[in-house]
Amino acid sequence: MFHSKQRDFAMALFFTAIPLGSGLGYVVGSKMVYLARLMGWGGWEWSLRATPPLGFFSFILLLIIMPSEVPRGYSDGLLVQTKYETKFIHDIKYLLKHKSFCSITGGST
Repeated sequence: MFHSKQRDFAMALFFTAIPLGSGLGYVVGSKMVYLARLMGWGGWEWSLRATPPLGFFSFILLLIIMPSEVPRGYSDGLLVQTKYETKFIHDIKYLLKHKSFCSITGGST
């Protein structure tokens, strides 16, 4: 989906968004509990009421913004598609050749 010069940045952004979003869920939840107590609405249950709408909103944005069918190699100028299947082990070996993928995956793990 991304040009070869932009792939490392896109993967770094993707793998950073996962822990960042998870951490922000705690922050937003705790602020919502604080706000709910100030308003006299209750307590901890508001942390569970605040974050699901944000996740739903993010999912809707994902459906709207992300393209549904981008042919493999399109961003690299490969317009001719050949259908071929690769074995799972070949895909894993290919991914392990890319240092940025291994570093980002290891760092997020």
